[in-house]
Amino acid sequence: MAGVKGKSGVYHHPKTCGFQKGHKPFVTEESRMKMSITRKGKMPKNIQLLISLPHKGLLGDKNPSWKGENICYQRLHGWIRKELGKPNECKHCGKIGKLFRGKWNIHWANKSHKYLRELTDWVALCGKCHMHYDKNYPYQNRKNVQSNR
Repeated sequence: MAGVKGKSGVYHHPKTCGFQKGHKPFVTEESRMKMSITRKGKMPKNIQLLISLPHKGLLGDKNPSWKGENICYQRLHGWIRKELGKPNECKHCGKIGKLFRGKWNIHWANKSHKYLRELTDWVALCGKCHMHYDKNYPYQNRKNVQSNR
């Protein structure tokens, strides 16, 4: 019996390699679905290592993209959330944090209204207390706040 030329240009005997018509597949469709579900959202360890190696030790002000005090409003709030975490309770009224309409109802409010990159300059307030806290200090009067626009 003559061989069949494969993709690599090598001749293979048709009965000894690959999937044969009428045979059961090595991995069933059900097994493939189970494997797919268990791997969802996971990155192989070797890829994680390759991605993380160049960034070791480049956190904070050691990173070449560090902007220091020259940071926009949204990025500063993101940095505060990363450093201080999610606030659990309002320091003014004691309200406990929870999801409300898809958003966390306790915010990090800036004490000095100067938006400094200083962790002690932030306090956890619920939306209502935050609004009252900022009421006497309108947005136009805030210093050192950059816009992304």
